[in-house]
Amino acid sequence: WIPDLFMKRVEANQEWTLFSPDEVPDLHDLTGKAFEDRYTYYEKLAAEGEMRLSRKVSAMELWRKMLTRLFETGHPWITWKDPSNVRSPQDHCGVVHSSNLCTEILLNTSESETAVCNLGSINLKVHVRDGQFDLDMLQETVTIAMRMLDNVIDINFYPTDQAANANKRHRPVGLGVMGFQDALLAQGLSYSSDAAVEFADRSMEAISYHAILASSQLAKERGQYSTYEGSKWDRGLLPIDTLAVLEAERGQAIDVDRSCSLDWTPVRESVAKYGMR
Repeated sequence: WIPDLFMKRVEANQEWTLFSPDEVPDLHDLTGKAFEDRYTYYEKLAAEGEMRLSRKVSAMELWRKMLTRLFETGHPWITWKDPSNVRSPQDHCGVVHSSNLCTEILLNTSESETAVCNLGSINLKVHVRDGQFDLDMLQETVTIAMRMLDNVIDINFYPTDQAANANKRHRPVGLGVMGFQDALLAQGLSYSSDAAVEFADRSMEAISYHAILASSQLAKERGQYSTYEGSKWDRGLLPIDTLAVLEAERGQAIDVDRSCSLDWTPVRESVAKYGMR
């Protein structure tokens, strides 16, 4: 769970200070500039001998050790603290403290809420017909899947009150994919080709498009989730828009392809009118 400040120190080949968590407990809930200011404040206290336990290490060497362990064992899972929070649609009502093991889910947690996500997966292979990817079929699948996942939230078993509370307040769902390589083969595409990259971009944009639209239409039918007001959705920000928010936070451009193959106007209009489920 790496803050941007650490990577700045790595790039500048500077030192990183290790603290005992019990002496710096507020760092757990801080992100971005607030984290950076507080962290450097604690470093100042450590330099003045005011901290019980602290140690300076080379940020570069620590980063190399982390990567070496990752290459050798597959662990630790590395995720980015500041972008995860800056781009979170739920930044108005909590902090993302970590991801799950596969690092695809980023949800707020607190003493009263344990993050729970309801997951589904779309088989891309079955959407290839006669060597062509069927976008109409994909739209139907995504729409059904979003309704199914919304139903799961209401009928699910929750082992703790904290899990039930978080799930029913925020109603998070995750819709992913499987069969990507199979879908490429069915289309006669090489995994290493530019066409494969284009297919990945086009298929994931379509899934995002129809998932957001389906959630908005479910909000029209069943009502918005209870913490919708104040969220990035409520502020008119779709996930792709949050790249600009992150750029503003960091004060530098992010080189990411933001071109679209679909007209997102209907999605934006639906979210603005009905909200999200």
